[in-house]
Amino acid sequence: MNYRAWDEAIEAAISSLPQKETRSQRLLALHPKALSTFRASLAGTSLAKPLAPFQQHPTYLLRYLLAEWEDADKKPRENLDELIGLSTERLVASQAWRAGKGECWKTWGFKDMDDMYKNYKTASDMERRVNQWYPQRFFKHDKTGHPVHYELMPNTYEKDLIPPMTIRRIVNNEHTLRHRVPLLNAPPTHLGNDPAIPQDHLPTDRPDALSRPILGVTWIIDGRRLSLWSSSAIYKTGTQLLQASTTVTSAHYPEQGNRAIILNLGSVWMSFYNLAMKLMPASTQSTTKCYVGRDELDSAIGWDSVPKMFQDDKVLTLTEQEIAQAKADDGPFVV
Repeated sequence: MNYRAWDEAIEAAISSLPQKETRSQRLLALHPKALSTFRASLAGTSLAKPLAPFQQHPTYLLRYLLAEWEDADKKPRENLDELIGLSTERLVASQAWRAGKGECWKTWGFKDMDDMYKNYKTASDMERRVNQWYPQRFFKHDKTGHPVHYELMPNTYEKDLIPPMTIRRIVNNEHTLRHRVPLLNAPPTHLGNDPAIPQDHLPTDRPDALSRPILGVTWIIDGRRLSLWSSSAIYKTGTQLLQASTTVTSAHYPEQGNRAIILNLGSVWMSFYNLAMKLMPASTQSTTKCYVGRDELDSAIGWDSVPKMFQDDKVLTLTEQEIAQAKADDGPFVV
């Protein structure tokens, strides 16, 4: 695969747009050669381990450029050399983490990311408990083509479930990078097949795949089970998951969020959620835009594509048909 030609095709497609609407489009409007320049710079950079095929995908490199595109005041960096330098530092650090640097790998019991992704399994009883405590599913796509991830927030604190839930979220993020995103961003037809995409999966054919790269996920967060009576337990759960999000997800999976739609949270819990978002890194705040209400859910996804459990507050599980659909959509989890 000629990745440089792919980069240049994306840069050309975006530069030809009369209006730049997405973050990727605005970045490459300001720095038209940022993607190909970044790839050329990385070719001479020492990394803890070589970039895997899925990391050669233009959308992977674009994530790191976008993560450093805005400064702490959310102002775009106009100096391309500065942007490339910061993006390189971030990717070098992520690659070292992926190669097994950090105490977290000892805690999790894996050598490195490849080991975790390949070998992570949960016992059936633990899997059942995690699914009941904090139901989460990938299910279909929104109207703009982004994968949709549904969450039904827990109302209890289960200390022993925090580690498997944390690892599961990381593995799901990894699966999104390795499979979901490449499937949604096919190369130009004249460049042939992308080795980052498994041979048993065919990429989605989008006419705007070059000019509108899809990087992030649409999150649906439902708080119907939360109550002020369980605020202490919810605070403990949220604090520990937030710590994992800031130290792992935001650092090593930039641009993972596209937008968040919040359901049944109420004014009090919405205030806490907004506070939590302010504690996230600036890049995360810039990436994930939050919307509230079922009208937003219908507008973004369409009721026909929303699982029944997120249409009816009394339904707490997917139907058998929806579970089959989720598996057909490349699976709800990697476990």
